[in-house]
Amino acid sequence: AQDFSPGWWDALDYLWDSKGPIWAFLDKAQSLRRDPVDPPIAGAFRFALDVNCRNTRRIVACANTATHIESEPFDMAPLGRPPKIITPTTPAAISGLIAHEVRALLSEHRLAPRQIAIIGPASKAKGPLAGVAQIDGVPLIDDATCWREGNGVLVSTARSFKGLEADVVILADFSGLGGLFTISDLYVALTRARFVCGDTMIGASFERLRREVLSAPRDAAKLREDVLAMREKMHAGHVNDSDLFDLKHDRGGIVDVEFCVQYLVLRHSAGHPELADNVGNIALLQRAGAAGLIPAPLAQAAADAYRELRRRQHAIKLSGAEYARVPPAALESVRATVTALWAQVMDTAA
Repeated sequence: AQDFSPGWWDALDYLWDSKGPIWAFLDKAQSLRRDPVDPPIAGAFRFALDVNCRNTRRIVACANTATHIESEPFDMAPLGRPPKIITPTTPAAISGLIAHEVRALLSEHRLAPRQIAIIGPASKAKGPLAGVAQIDGVPLIDDATCWREGNGVLVSTARSFKGLEADVVILADFSGLGGLFTISDLYVALTRARFVCGDTMIGASFERLRREVLSAPRDAAKLREDVLAMREKMHAGHVNDSDLFDLKHDRGGIVDVEFCVQYLVLRHSAGHPELADNVGNIALLQRAGAAGLIPAPLAQAAADAYRELRRRQHAIKLSGAEYARVPPAALESVRATVTALWAQVMDTAA
């Protein structure tokens, strides 16, 4: 939930049956109307759900940089176009710049009005678009229900738009953080855009293109060389000078598993189309094992190791630690499994 009321914890505690679990989802980054309150429930265990499943990689990076709220794009998220930043010369120029962008989205990119939302610190009546009723015959409206029905382009605030999303979001009239527009408002506004721009037909075309790219013929030796080079580049960019094991970047960690999976997908999707499905690293490892591309017991062990690495990583992040690192002996068997996977996939790659 967003804007989790403190009284809700009392209700959850009352409803909870000690014989079974109860799950509560609290997003502190999107708490716009009140300060978030941690659960006062005894024995509560926290999981960090820090994977962004909505946005392109570039939007995720933009939101992370602007708000210092860390999240990661999901495994198969597309790169996407760079967010476009326009600085008006004067406040009076804002409405004209917005109109120009909306006009281009409607005519050149052929988006429907229900795919576009304009978000700002103030409502339409109090913002720079107060005097603009329509753009090229398309009404600017502040009713989300009418917008979803395709009756115009929505003009809203981050607080009113929270819980909704659009294919294209224009963040307008942002002059800084303050009482009306907090860091949480900014995060919500920046992450409302979906990663597929268009209707169902466009989405289906994107999926076909994604599968074609993954299944394209590749030279195995060149692919292995490219993957190894990229892995070395990432390793060099995340030097660990401590005596601890970095769960993500060190050898035998999360990144090694992800590179193995990516290699298997790119190398074998043509012959095993089930590897092109967007189902996540654990399921893909299991499918690779079922297909005989790697030994099935190793595939399952690696999937379990990856799950444990991510679980530990999330738990450490919740403590506020800068790095997700543990004593090497703590995950010795997990590291050995990942090392065995790497040897099977990359050292014998063909």
